[in-house]
Amino acid sequence: MCDPFTALALGSAAVSAGGSLFAGESGKKAAALQADIARGNADTLLRQRQLELDQADMPRVKATFDAGRLDRQLEQVLGGQAAYFGTTGIDASSGSPLMLAGATAAQGNVDRGLIFAQAELERAQNLGRVAQISASAAGQYGQAAASSQKGDDAFTAGVIGAAASMLSGASKVFPGVSTSAPTPNAGGSFTPSVAPIAAAAPLNVAPALPDMPWWKINPTPARY
Repeated sequence: MCDPFTALALGSAAVSAGGSLFAGESGKKAAALQADIARGNADTLLRQRQLELDQADMPRVKATFDAGRLDRQLEQVLGGQAAYFGTTGIDASSGSPLMLAGATAAQGNVDRGLIFAQAELERAQNLGRVAQISASAAGQYGQAAASSQKGDDAFTAGVIGAAASMLSGASKVFPGVSTSAPTPNAGGSFTPSVAPIAAAAPLNVAPALPDMPWWKINPTPARY
């Protein structure tokens, strides 16, 4: 049965080791939660990115529709001008009527170009938002990876702290035990460092007497 001081030292080491393990496990769980939240945010951003990407070409579709409507309106205007000059007896193929028709057609082409220019501007803005969302999603995935690594580091630190506490407690009871904390191997396992215990000195035992008659061992008999 161990003495109270030994029990107290071992109990204190066990409590400290348990606290280190609990802190490491808690840190790992908290980091895992942060990583899950970051990954969820990244997934949401990617879905938003896909929606923006699907809508990126909508300005071009709308521009094509608007340009077609403008062409129909331009044809009506040109037809109305020709009909007007025809009712007045003026030749619409020369002079002022021709210049008016040319100016009307030119203005129609300008308006048509503006429609497609506005569409390209809106499309560029949509693609810009897509790029921003992609960058934000990449940042969230990076944050998730960093949180996962932080959790692994916290758990490893807890294991090392627990081992150091146990070794420290053991060194108070068994002086031959080293107090240095274990270091993780390449495979992730731990090899504690224990100082070798000095070999006990050999006992001073007298050599055994040879197996022979007593008179040969001591040829001179004792005198009484």
